[in-house]
Amino acid sequence: MSVNRRHRHAWILALVGIGLLLSGGAFSAIRWKLLADEDTGVPNCAALVADLPNSATGAWGIRDPEPRRVTDSTTTCELAFTTADERFSGSVSVFILGSSDPDRLRREVSSGFCYGSARPVDDAEKYLAVRHCVELVGEVALAGVFAARDHRFVHMVATVRGGSADRVELTRIASEIARTVADRGLSLPRNGQP
Repeated sequence: MSVNRRHRHAWILALVGIGLLLSGGAFSAIRWKLLADEDTGVPNCAALVADLPNSATGAWGIRDPEPRRVTDSTTTCELAFTTADERFSGSVSVFILGSSDPDRLRREVSSGFCYGSARPVDDAEKYLAVRHCVELVGEVALAGVFAARDHRFVHMVATVRGGSADRVELTRIASEIARTVADRGLSLPRNGQP
């Protein structure tokens, strides 16, 4: 095969890949726009980041600045954090959906893919539905939370790194961060305003 032909094939594959990524993002945005209830507002990521130092000490910021906010009833972004002692850092993928249909909220909690093994939730009674999973991949812990309460569904995935931490401590920190961000996503008023 000639060099030009290889380059042409590489370009075609790259363009097809980019097209698939863009169409997948558009499909996801359209799906959540159709699923969201316009009358059930949720906090945006700026409000979430402003509130988090009150409940999860450390530095918080928005890594992916909310270009995917489809309606006032959905929030999607990625947060970055470093713990106050600077031993752990990582990111939290955030998805918040507002809906007045409790059956739909329960379905959202039960239908999502949960990384790793399921973990018990001590205070499960405070939720309409909740699932929590943790997986350790090398030196990185992934903790996922699906939860619903008070006309909201949240899905949070915390990805946490801690160079000198043992496996138990790393998964504990990832779980705490995912649960804290999920609880704030369920509790904060619409756009952080009362």
